Amino acid sequence: MDRNERALRDLAALMREHKPEPSALQLDEIKRRVSGRRDERKPAAAIPQYARSVRRLATALAAFLAIGGGSALAIKTAGGSKSTTSSVNTQYNTGGQGCTPGYWKNHTAVWTTYKPTDSFNAVFGVNYNSSLTLGGALNLQGGGFAALARHAAAALLNAAHGDVSYGFEEDQIKALVQQAFATNNPEPTKNTFDTLNNAGCSIDAFGRPISR
Repeated sequence: MDRNERALRDLAALMREHKPEPSALQLDEIKRRVSGRRDERKPAAAIPQYARSVRRLATALAAFLAIGGGSALAIKTAGGSKSTTSSVNTQYNTGGQGCTPGYWKNHTAVWTTYKPTDSFNAVFGVNYNSSLTLGGALNLQGGGFAALARHAAAALLNAAHGDVSYGFEEDQIKALVQQAFATNNPEPTKNTFDTLNNAGCSIDAFGRPISR
């Protein structure tokens, strides 16, 4: 006799002490309720140790590939078409073109989509310097987050210009900047943007494509 049946028997005996013999229908209802309680108390299946280990390894690998391993969010292919995935562990393609922060600082007339007076925080969705603009970010000196802001502004302008085949889409650049601020680690993202921004400018001082 299992625990459930013993509980049913004891309950029936208790009822007999205070009430007439329960009917078969009442006993079926009591048994159903007791069985339901037993099912409710059944513990959830534990996650096997190996599954937890695999999950931790996958998380660590994705983080490494996203920043430390030289890869990031899915980006444009070399031909300029968009990738079909947004996975963080997709290897980025350099895109082959990119203008430096100095170019964008000195040629504000060729900017598209954005203006020099646009708020850096509002554009990138971060909380950095409340008075900093995109134009001001291009003029920042030094390393750390100042260097990240400088190269992030240039990266965004590269991605927005139709005649620059840049390595990232605008939304992906913003996501990487937000990640850098969230993790308090500007260097990997700054270094990636620095490399892409020096890939070779494809437009002249008037924003026209350079024939190659």
